[in-house]
Amino acid sequence: GLYSYLLGSVLASLEEAHFMSNNASELLVAILEYWPCWKIPEIESVVTHLFTLEEYERMSCSKCRKKPNYPEQSSYGIVMAADSIRDWKSTFGNIKFEDILKVIRLEEKMLCDIKTGGCGKTDFVHHIITTCPPIFTIVLEWEKDETV
Repeated sequence: GLYSYLLGSVLASLEEAHFMSNNASELLVAILEYWPCWKIPEIESVVTHLFTLEEYERMSCSKCRKKPNYPEQSSYGIVMAADSIRDWKSTFGNIKFEDILKVIRLEEKMLCDIKTGGCGKTDFVHHIITTCPPIFTIVLEWEKDETV
């Protein structure tokens, strides 16, 4: 069916894009850029539907307790640090991988926005996925000295 065709096209693009990339996220971008489906408007909307995920960022400042509202964002996949997954597993034990993906805490930090009444302190940001696509793309970033 359609999923088999799309997966076959992505894998075919992989060979063309592989020689140009140095890491997994670059490889994913190269595959999506070289994939011929993006050049056909009818297929592009189907592909967008199949790959697009919606997420928003939420930060709760640990100092002033302000919770800035950030707009929802669309993307064709997410990049996660492998050690973040291990941290979630070690903290929550029996948590399923799909549950880890529902609320992803990356090592990204943002300033508590002074313009909206915040205090200016740097704090962790939570990325919350609100819409998962049928084809979910995850790029795991691995440090050279990390093991599984």
